[in-house]
Amino acid sequence: MLKSILLTLPFLLLVFHLTTVNSVVKFTGAKPDWNTLQAHRTSQYRVPAGNDKPIVARRGQTFAITFDTASEIPKGHSLSVHMVPKNSNYSVTLTDKSFPTYRVEIALSTICDVGEFRLQLNLLQSGKQVDRVTLTNKLFILFNPYHSGDETFFPNQQLMAEYMDNEWGTLWRGSVFNYGATRWYYGQFDYNALVAASHVLSKMTTRKNNAVDVIRYLSYELAAQEVNVKGMMHGKWAEPYTPGTDPRSWTGSNQIIDSYVKNNFKTVQYTQCWVFSGVYTSIARALGLVTRQIFTFESAHEKPDGPKRFDQNIIRIRNQNGQLVNSKWGSVWNFHSWNEVYLSRRSDGRPAGWQAADSTPQEPSEGNKYMLGPAPLALVANFKGQDDKYDVSFTRSMVAAVIENHEYSCKSTAFDTCTFRRKLQTNHAGALILAADNILSNHLDITALYKNPTVWRNFKKRQMSNMRLNADAVFHQVELGAAVSGQLVVAGEDQVEALNEQLTIRTNIEVVDYRGSVVENLKSYSTLVSKQVVAAKLKRSDMGESRRWQVIHPVELGKDEYLSKIGNNHLRFVFRIQNGNSSGDLFFFEKPVHLVKPKLHLSMVEESTGRHVCDNRFNDITYSYNSLDDSTVLFLTHHANQTGREAGDLLKNLLSDEDVIDSQRQKEEKEKERKRLEAIAFHRSPISTHRVYRLHISYQNPMSIPLTNVEIRVNPGKMTSLIPVHQLTEVIPSIGALEKIERTINLSAELTGHHSVIVTMFNHNIDVQAYLDLAASQ
Repeated sequence: MLKSILLTLPFLLLVFHLTTVNSVVKFTGAKPDWNTLQAHRTSQYRVPAGNDKPIVARRGQTFAITFDTASEIPKGHSLSVHMVPKNSNYSVTLTDKSFPTYRVEIALSTICDVGEFRLQLNLLQSGKQVDRVTLTNKLFILFNPYHSGDETFFPNQQLMAEYMDNEWGTLWRGSVFNYGATRWYYGQFDYNALVAASHVLSKMTTRKNNAVDVIRYLSYELAAQEVNVKGMMHGKWAEPYTPGTDPRSWTGSNQIIDSYVKNNFKTVQYTQCWVFSGVYTSIARALGLVTRQIFTFESAHEKPDGPKRFDQNIIRIRNQNGQLVNSKWGSVWNFHSWNEVYLSRRSDGRPAGWQAADSTPQEPSEGNKYMLGPAPLALVANFKGQDDKYDVSFTRSMVAAVIENHEYSCKSTAFDTCTFRRKLQTNHAGALILAADNILSNHLDITALYKNPTVWRNFKKRQMSNMRLNADAVFHQVELGAAVSGQLVVAGEDQVEALNEQLTIRTNIEVVDYRGSVVENLKSYSTLVSKQVVAAKLKRSDMGESRRWQVIHPVELGKDEYLSKIGNNHLRFVFRIQNGNSSGDLFFFEKPVHLVKPKLHLSMVEESTGRHVCDNRFNDITYSYNSLDDSTVLFLTHHANQTGREAGDLLKNLLSDEDVIDSQRQKEEKEKERKRLEAIAFHRSPISTHRVYRLHISYQNPMSIPLTNVEIRVNPGKMTSLIPVHQLTEVIPSIGALEKIERTINLSAELTGHHSVIVTMFNHNIDVQAYLDLAASQ
């Protein structure tokens, strides 16, 4: 009869009196009671089968183990149950003592450690161990976002399907004016994801039961500052990538995690921000953390400024020709990707909700270690200048730093040789912030979560002495290899007595990489144009009599002027506008132009019947924001080529007295586009398992120059290649100008469920990806 249960730490001691026997008992076996694990919601983890099948349990739940003995347990003996390595905050109850099988229930509290453990049963006599059995089943303990008592509890169970259960994600890359989708396989339920996550936590010396500490530690441990010196991944942002892997070739976290585990946890080379955040998503979700991937366009990377650390200010230094000479205290990345994890923050009292975490190493945090987060978005959005051990100030800088362009007269590229002339332009970082959402829609615009709307406003309007002036530019969506053309639209208002009939437009065109660095200055020129008066003798209290005027000026760049120098970068047009020939009254602004890369075309047919299954025309989505204003009024277009109409809309906005104009037509178009994308976001083409399919890949080089050393990689998802695996990667020595290439690969659908076939093609000139979303069934 069970007489007493004593709970001690670090292990649990069960003392009970049973029928007295003369021999010492021996354990003959122990195993989990799998039925008790059903409530843990961990059945989707693909762990090895068999007698040694790992146990995957969540905090706040109970599970049981049974063990057999060769004889009854003698009177005065005790049984202890503990975890290796040491864990705490759990309880044990002996629920069945019917010889020869005994049953023990283990209740995990909502604050016990997470990670990998072993369960050990010990028989003690007078405090000395006389027998012991260790379960051969590994025990993985996870956070529990389904339990209201766990700090990781996620209140929206509908969104759990996206931010916990969905193994396929969408990455958004490009620029704020032109970005597109690629697929990414997270594979958080793969066994290796559990193994990798547990190995990472095994090196953690702080509280493994504290979600805040775990989230922060992951942002540190997933990134290695030196090759093979701590960390899962090592980043690199420029060629050559040998002997590692080009970051653009990764199509899923599983590729990196599998390499990490199979090579005895050796650092994987090489990765960039979207890969860091993709793997972070997989590892965090594997541990039971509700996590999503974030994509920010125009993301600031501020350098610390002495004791002030991050003061939300980046200064760009330009010479009199508008060319970037230096960028003091940081840069602005074309786009950047990090993560958000959902927490209640009960442990430290900070605001609950989404918390930013970034594993891409940018600047050292507390303890001089490269880590970021978890930074509560509520503090980021309502930032009041406070610094924080969880990097609120740096996160705020990424999305809202003031970016000032200044004109200096410099003797060299060194800042201390420059003499200040004037301030040109001020704007904000974080033009557009997206979260992937493949369940409810294609993506979510979450910019407002990071920015207080009263702070994030339009900076178009400028008052300059006796001139009111505004300008913007609209470009056709330009294919790589074609001439660039667009329109510069200028609108202003002058006092009648100070009216100057002409404008000087100074244009500088730069090649810029995705981290905002100028690779090369392509071209600089000046143009004198005439104003067209559209409204004469207006009465304004602040200006007296005035006249409104406009200029619509063509902007062009020939393909031969950039093709040999563009690489995998984009263009940035820098405009300086002056009244007449004067050196005063200046308006300055920048406009990035992302060249649309050649498209890969995929199609799939069933081998036996020749039936066309699908192609990628629905998945090949590119979003173009041909700016009418800041992100509050930009509207979504699909492969837009509407420059003429948009120039007219832009001119209307520039001449308006209102900072923000969002017409009813624009609202209707945004809603129509949202519904259209939502309808195709769920489109998965049905295929049948155990059948052979032909994947046809087609690509035409639209450029007038050859492409050399082009690598094609095929990730068949859950399908199996019927040809040798090495043939899924091919390097094409040269694709001639305007040449079309075609490849066919036979694939077999072996598994059921949703998956995607992803094809990537890249070299120093192109980086394109296409995918097919499939649903296999018996």
